[in-house]
Amino acid sequence: MFVFVSNLQGSHKTRMNTHRKFFCYITLLCLFLAAVVSLGGCTNAEKAKAGHVSKGEAYLKDSKFQEAALEFRNALQLDDKLAAAHWGLARAYEGLLRLPEMLQELKKTIELDQNNLVAKNKLGNLYLGVREVLNLLRRPSDLQKTFCKGTRRILKATFYSAVSGLRRTRRTKL
Repeated sequence: MFVFVSNLQGSHKTRMNTHRKFFCYITLLCLFLAAVVSLGGCTNAEKAKAGHVSKGEAYLKDSKFQEAALEFRNALQLDDKLAAAHWGLARAYEGLLRLPEMLQELKKTIELDQNNLVAKNKLGNLYLGVREVLNLLRRPSDLQKTFCKGTRRILKATFYSAVSGLRRTRRTKL
């Protein structure tokens, strides 16, 4: 009977060793799979930025300004110093007629990329249009005469010429 009990203990130990080995293999397999999944999920940041910028440019060509703005903002979340994304976002804001945001993005574009002459031109035209409106507002006597006559042609013409100038520069292909 003593032999029978020792055989039972030996088989029990063998079974325990088998379970431990199985558990170790499963644990190692899970760790390996977790490492593969985590490394596979990582993308190259440069590729991601370039992808967002290229999608944004495609949306701009299709006049989908809201979608373009979203793509350029996604690129800027990855790298806030990406001049191409600021430039694209400025053009998207121009299409959405969000002029204050456009002004801010144009300034950032020129700050990051001194060679972007089109951005400098747009910013200059925007400043000239604003200056014309401010000059009209500084001369209250002329403004009162205009309003007394019942027309706002001067203000409307100045504003619409500034907006149409912005639209014309937006339509030019780079």
